[in-house]
Amino acid sequence: MMFRDADASMGAISMGGDYLTQPNVGIQGSRGAAAIPLFATLLAWGQSGLAKRIEHCLDQGALVADWVSAQPKLRLLCEPVSGVVVWRAERGEMDTLNLLDRLQTGAASRLTLNGETWIRQVAANPLLNSQSVINAIEQALKER
Repeated sequence: MMFRDADASMGAISMGGDYLTQPNVGIQGSRGAAAIPLFATLLAWGQSGLAKRIEHCLDQGALVADWVSAQPKLRLLCEPVSGVVVWRAERGEMDTLNLLDRLQTGAASRLTLNGETWIRQVAANPLLNSQSVINAIEQALKER
């Protein structure tokens, strides 16, 4: 695809969010090498192996979401349809930013939706164990 005005087209197809350091461009032009990691993964694991790993990550995210939604001091934004679990401290209970600071480095990121701070966790690591995420959240809640 070619654009007459590259700057205008990048603005039209880019999206951003408070958790991104820079806008995420949807169409990256002719970057054929970007497919190499996916190709190598498919060669190593096969289609069914890759599907199993993706399903595992989605299942782990769902387990974390279920646990969060059962906690009276926490609020789940919505049931995840991907491996992204978005949650926060229930209003009046504690400050979500302080809770985020107490979580392990790299365990979660900050997200702002409609002026409210939420915690965003992505279950993208096939070695992830939902219980370790839950244990980390429980520990952060105890450190109040």
